[in-house]
Amino acid sequence: QPVHADGDRLDLKDRFLNNMIVKSGQVVEQCFGYACAYLDVPRDLDATLAVGSDDGYKIWIDDQVVADLVVFRGSAADQEKHPVKLTKGRHRLLVKVHNDIAGHELFLRFLDADDKPITDYVVRLTP
Repeated sequence: QPVHADGDRLDLKDRFLNNMIVKSGQVVEQCFGYACAYLDVPRDLDATLAVGSDDGYKIWIDDQVVADLVVFRGSAADQEKHPVKLTKGRHRLLVKVHNDIAGHELFLRFLDADDKPITDYVVRLTP
């Protein structure tokens, strides 16, 4: 189901797991959540993919793994930075976020060479 982030953070627990808790009557932990979006990029970009997560993650752009981290922690923006190249056109972004216990969150943004957010691309939920 389509979900929009509140500000710069996507709270997967709030969006999905709380409904599962209500339906099952049990706390849902040790699971994975996935987010998928399509990016329409107007020009070739050398960018930095800045990620924050609770807990670990794996990220693909066009079926290529660009980031993979096993970690157990709370989330904050820009905990890791990964260099990526995006060509002009449409790209599929797929993110898998691991939840061990408690929070299940994701921060993700693209930065330029000066660590400023890149904003001249369009995010779509369908190809």
